[in-house]
This record gives sequence, C-alpha cells and structure tokens, in this order.
Amino acid sequence: MIKQDEMVSVIIPVFNTEKYIEKCITSIINQTYRNLEIIAVDNSSRDSSVRRIKKLSEQDDRIRLIKNEKTHGVGYSRNVGLDNARGKYIWFVDSDDYAESNFLEKMVEKIRAYDVNIVQCCYKTFNDFGNYTDTLPYNEDKLYTGRELCKIMSQFIGLCGPNVMLWNKLYKKEVFNDKRFYENVGYEDMHITYKILYEEKNVLWISDRLMNWRKSIASNTARTNYMPVFINELYAYIERAGWYKEKGDEELYALTMKRLYYTSTQQLYLNRKIMSDDDKMKREGIIKSILKDSYKELKKMNCFGLRTRIRMKYISIFPAAFGRRSINHTVDFRI
Repeated sequence: MIKQDEMVSVIIPVFNTEKYIEKCITSIINQTYRNLEIIAVDNSSRDSSVRRIKKLSEQDDRIRLIKNEKTHGVGYSRNVGLDNARGKYIWFVDSDDYAESNFLEKMVEKIRAYDVNIVQCCYKTFNDFGNYTDTLPYNEDKLYTGRELCKIMSQFIGLCGPNVMLWNKLYKKEVFNDKRFYENVGYEDMHITYKILYEEKNVLWISDRLMNWRKSIASNTARTNYMPVFINELYAYIERAGWYKEKGDEELYALTMKRLYYTSTQQLYLNRKIMSDDDKMKREGIIKSILKDSYKELKKMNCFGLRTRIRMKYISIFPAAFGRRSINHTVDFRI
C-alpha cells in the first residue's frame, strides 16, 4: 500500500521546448500518484514555453515556475530544482519527453517495497512522427549493486542507456545531500550518474516501460546530428576513468578507457564528415590527442585479449574508419 503523504518533487529543466512542454507536464499532472509538486525551471526560453507553463499552472496549483535570469547549462537548472524541492523523492524529467500515467505509482511502490534509495525503469523511444521503438533486451525486476550497474554502463551499448539516464529513475532526496550537477558543461548526466550509483548497496531495476524518450533525427543526442557540444562526452569519460582510478577499481577504469577510445573514433569520423565550422580542425586535434593518450594507456593493461588488442592497434592506424563502422554496428565493450 502506497502512503500518499510521501511527496515527489518533479524537476523539469525547460529551454525552448514550446512544442513539447504541454504534453510533458500534462503526463505528470495526470499521474495516478497524486502527491507531487512540479518544479519547472525555465532557462531563459525565447519561445512560448513560459506562457504555456503558466497556463497549465492556472489549472493545477502543484506547478511552480522558476525562471533563471540568464541562460545556463541544464545542470544549473537541475540544481535550482533540487534547492527548491520539498518532497521525499526526486524525479528529473526532460521537457520533451513524457511519462506513462502510472510511472510514479509503480516507482514509489517499488522503492518502498525494496527499501532502496534508487529505482530505475525501462523506456520506449519515439520520434516526431509517432513511431515507437523498444530495443532494450531487459525483461526482469532485479536488484543490482551500484557498481554492477556502473559496469553495465561501461560494458554494453544496449543496456548502457538506462543506467546513464536521469529521467527513468526515482531517487530518495538524500541521494543528493552531497552531490550537485556541473552547471555549465554538456553531458551533465554522464558526469554524475556513475557517482550516484557506485556507492549504492542495492539499486532496483524494473522491466516496466514507464517513460517515453523523444529521440528523432534532429535530437541533440542523435549520432547523425553531430554538434560541437558532443566533445564534452569525451571529457565525461576522461573524468569517469580518473574517478575509477582514484577508487582503485582497475576493471572499471579499463572498461571506461576502452569506451573512451572507441567513442573518440566515432567523434573523429563525425567531426570530419559533418562539421564545417571554424573550430573543426582544433576539435580534430583534441580528439586525436585523446586517441593517442588513450591508446598509450590501454597498451599498459594486461586485461585485454588478443583480438581486442589487434583491434586497438588497427584503431590507432585507422581511427576514423573504425569510427564510421562502429556507429552502425554494435561494438563489444567487454574486457
């Protein structure tokens, strides 16, 4: 039995999503679990997003609108939401996605029943034409240690996503007592999710598809829509690898370095193929430097098999060619 006195703080960073914000917030208003507050943090939008949120707030007093005086990174808005949250639980929602109506009912029920700090669910992806896809090969409810999920995050492409994402999780608020988001860097979720998960004794992963993630060809997260901000993904991997090394976790350090190496090849290829801005050559130089330093570090490790070592050598000679192939084919990230 769910106790309705346990409030959930729903934090929605908003920036120029007038086309999607009403569907997003409406999906939260219509949750079967009613004890919630909706904190919409507008990052100085220049479209009608604020007007649409205000209109919804006139219909539902659970909505609070907070406006940033100037535009910051999305991590800044997430921190503003955390600082203003009054609930026992935290749920981050991206303003172009939407939830199934029973998301909170199911998630609160599970987080209480298993007495964990974090529960995460699965999701479906959809595009602007209304086509839905479910590609996650996951169909069980299971407790994992946080470290196990960090390993999956680095090891498999197919199951990496659910662990990195923020919006498919419900957190007890105390998870963020000593953690905050980087405020002006890209890929702010990649800089924090592994730190949140790693120390947890148990995290519940359920198979219910409770979120709908908008992911179209124009999405900022689409590999075919490469943008300068994508290089921040590499910086996130570099930081993650260093964090694991400081922890003395050699296995996760090796896996993260391998993923950094492979992802760098994709970025090198896409930067060459798509970009034509003034910083293209400077960015290529940075990526090449990351590739060189990563390979030097990977060669010191004795945990990789012969086939992987041959592949790494090939990459060092033909990085862009490997990047082109790995974008369209699943790459094995296991040691």
